[in-house]
Amino acid sequence: MRKVHAAIGGAAALVCVLAWWRTTLSRPPGGKPPRSAAAASQSPRAGRAGAGVATTGRIPQASAALETGAADALSTGRPSPSRAVGVVPLSRQDVDRLTDTAAPIERRLAEIDALAERGDEASARRLMALADHDPRLGAVAVAALGRIRSAEAETYLRARLAHPDPQVLAAAVRSLGRVAGPAAVAAIGQTLQQNHRREDGYEDTVCGACVDALGAVGSAAAVPMLAAELERTVGRDLQHEYGSQVVAALGRIGDASARVALLAYADRLRAQRDRQRENPLGRQYLDQKISAVAAAVDSLK
Repeated sequence: MRKVHAAIGGAAALVCVLAWWRTTLSRPPGGKPPRSAAAASQSPRAGRAGAGVATTGRIPQASAALETGAADALSTGRPSPSRAVGVVPLSRQDVDRLTDTAAPIERRLAEIDALAERGDEASARRLMALADHDPRLGAVAVAALGRIRSAEAETYLRARLAHPDPQVLAAAVRSLGRVAGPAAVAAIGQTLQQNHRREDGYEDTVCGACVDALGAVGSAAAVPMLAAELERTVGRDLQHEYGSQVVAALGRIGDASARVALLAYADRLRAQRDRQRENPLGRQYLDQKISAVAAAVDSLK
């Protein structure tokens, strides 16, 4: 069942990364990724609906094979110097081919996907070099790198957890979870704490990716981190959608230690619902959130 959840989450992430890519690939090198309307609506003040969905994943529209393996595509890395990890330099021809915005995006994404499918050290190093070379390709290359299990890839991904670009950082979080598993929980939890407030306003993207990654790893060690996030979701800004993300992650982990936090969160939601006497739509919305919490509690071991 956890694999099914992971596949569903991966597919959702891939749909969004595609839209982000179409915009990003047309921008000049070094340009700041534009903030989408969806991301703007998910600011800390507007709530955390769908946080992190636009982060990264497998290269979605390159081919049918990409969509088939959507769950295997989530990943990312961080910017450690190429020299430190033995990155294979990209030739001028490689750079021109992969960054040529006149070339079909499907062809370029398919080439990056092929490197990830190959999965050897040389391919991993080329993906690292590509991620370091062009900011427009960074998130996609890092996402592809998350499909390669190697100590070198893990080291690179851990370094990317300090990357300033929210899309690359979110991709790195997801990829590290896939590559390192439970060994990544502490680093992902620290990244979550460090990104509760960001100057660029992309808290939702990064924190949502951290929550999703912790749920996908499935380690009980992540329960205290996620329980603490639930305490933050019912405040001045409400943030119910982000709360639902955390609830879903705890449900995926399925450890009984999450029961107290989930029940307390459900009680806070009920108190809010009961104050919505003149707002039937608000009551209905909160009832749905309460039901989702109840389902997560029922799924605990």
